[in-house]
Amino acid sequence: MDAKRQQLEEKLELQLAQAAHTAAELQALEQGDRVPHFDET
Repeated sequence: MDAKRQQLEEKLELQLAQAAHTAAELQALEQGDRVPHFDET
């Protein structure tokens, strides 16, 4: 694998991790203190 491809894949991995973290924070804000039922989407 060339250096440019590896750099881009590492950048993508970091950005996906950041997006997942941000999504979890948004979900926590929307959820508040309640525990969602297992079938809620």
